[in-house]
Amino acid sequence: MKKKENDASGLLKRAVEDGRKRNYTAAVKKLKKVLEISDEYTEALLYLGRAYHELKLFQDAVIAFRFFISREPKASAGYFYLGRTYIASGRFNRAASCFAESLRLRDNFAPALAYMGYALMRTGAFTKAVEYLGRAVEKAPDDVRIYSMYINSILLYSLKQFRLENYDSAVNALQFLEEAGYSSITTMLYTGLCLKELKRPGEAVPYISAAVDASPDDILLKNMLAELYVESSRMEEAFKLLETYLDQEGIKSFIEGIEDSEKTLAEAFWNKKNYRAAHHFALISLKKARTADMHLLAGECLKIFGRLDDAFNHFSRAREMAKNTVEPMYGQAVIKWLQEDFKQMLEIISDIEKISPEDEFAKYYRVLCSSRISLPYSQWKDAADNLNVEDDPWLLTAFAGGELSEGNYREAARKYRKAIKINSNNEIGWKGLIEVFEEEKNEKQLSAVLKKYLSIFSEDIIRRRQYSEILMKNGHFSAAAEQFRLLLSSASVDLTSLQKYAYCCRKAGKWSDAVRLYRQILSSDPYNENYLKLLLYCMRKDGRDSETIPLLESAVAAFKRPSPELLLVYGATLYRNGRDEDALNVFQKCIYNGSKDWRIFRNMGIIYKNKGLAEWADMYLKKAEKLKKN
Repeated sequence: MKKKENDASGLLKRAVEDGRKRNYTAAVKKLKKVLEISDEYTEALLYLGRAYHELKLFQDAVIAFRFFISREPKASAGYFYLGRTYIASGRFNRAASCFAESLRLRDNFAPALAYMGYALMRTGAFTKAVEYLGRAVEKAPDDVRIYSMYINSILLYSLKQFRLENYDSAVNALQFLEEAGYSSITTMLYTGLCLKELKRPGEAVPYISAAVDASPDDILLKNMLAELYVESSRMEEAFKLLETYLDQEGIKSFIEGIEDSEKTLAEAFWNKKNYRAAHHFALISLKKARTADMHLLAGECLKIFGRLDDAFNHFSRAREMAKNTVEPMYGQAVIKWLQEDFKQMLEIISDIEKISPEDEFAKYYRVLCSSRISLPYSQWKDAADNLNVEDDPWLLTAFAGGELSEGNYREAARKYRKAIKINSNNEIGWKGLIEVFEEEKNEKQLSAVLKKYLSIFSEDIIRRRQYSEILMKNGHFSAAAEQFRLLLSSASVDLTSLQKYAYCCRKAGKWSDAVRLYRQILSSDPYNENYLKLLLYCMRKDGRDSETIPLLESAVAAFKRPSPELLLVYGATLYRNGRDEDALNVFQKCIYNGSKDWRIFRNMGIIYKNKGLAEWADMYLKKAEKLKKN
């Protein structure tokens, strides 16, 4: 036992040294061996995850960190490194949860504070991000990387405050950046806009002027600067600037139109696809005068930002003001589509059709909505007149669903296949095709479709579990093992999945992987003889029979009443490794405990025969034959 632990300890040290030298492939190889040899070195899982992370094998890293956490739930390092891997793989919400747990266990750890701030920043929680990154800077003031993250978070925070019309907070943050030496056309522009909204045009001038200098061909910026000159009574400078790009009539129109400049700016920024600025000026214009077109523009901007309820409200206001036009209803309908409120969308479509009976938008989305809320196919089947169904993946998907609902599986499959051929990211189409083969009980086709589906939608845990079970059921153990591995990288480590993963590795002859997995299972259920025997079997198949003896010694000593089956395995292992006397002692203990297993007597007979004790050998071998017959 001691030798085995020394081997594992030495391997672990060499693996850590490999990691320091950035030889991560070698480190992984050694760390996996450590975990095969012993379950005493839980930290090997942590190092293994870190090595996988550096190799950009993020799924394997996640599994290793989760195994570590399952054994060491109070160690902050596991959550920290798991969160770091989630960031690297773009899963920022999961990362934030991990860093929160890491900080709960180790408060004020600067790297965790910094990564927490970064994760929150990537999820749009800028206020919280600034808070965490500020704390990180306090704890590690000389860390350039953390400070850079802090500066970026302040910039994003200031832009968010600007969008929320908290101009004082925004300008304070922007001026902090300026004092810290971080300025750009973006910071200059937004500082100027904030000061303009705070009715401080004179202070805004140098900022917008700097933005103009940085982008001299931007007429919008020049218009804003000219307007600020006028508002701060600097008419000579205003005319001097305007004369560089407008004639006298244009200058006159500009000066006269300053009162309505927000509407002009909103439309201009919309055309330039600067939706933040367009939304900002649309709201200012609406404060001066409510108009349908500015409500529409504000709604479109908010739709792009994902603020769907606010967008719907603007479209509703526009609809009240322009009752006989369909554009506001288009906006409302699209919002309901994005919110997957298909029933209300159908009501809006009916209102569109009252004004525009042959409206193509209404006809198209009536089909899609009817399909999504599973209205009887017969009610909308004929609604596709004049629509090019065969070339549109969404119409094909809708009609495939209709065919499926009526049991026309062949036609449903044809349409689904064509839909996903046109657009392979059509998740509804893929799921529909899966449902077709489920209904037909066509497991071969189902398995093939699930494989392709999961190559695109890899985060679907339910379908991956389904695919894993099908592969396992049909004896494709190597492929099933890979699916269970991917499953454990996407979901929490549950014992059932771990057991199935180990089973598939064992059946596929992946002995080293099976050994590591059975060790992991036994770490949570150390007195489970069944899994211990499976571990021993896999170790033996992996050519490590002698290494099972220390495990068996520990198990027999730890179990209050080891089963005769376990003692038989122990004795047979001792015999195979040349320890005849120890094996005989174990077999004698089995008999003393009342075991009548014929294999015990046969093994004893063989040992005595090898020792040349024919009388004893005959006695035990005959007893074995008698028990075997009974």
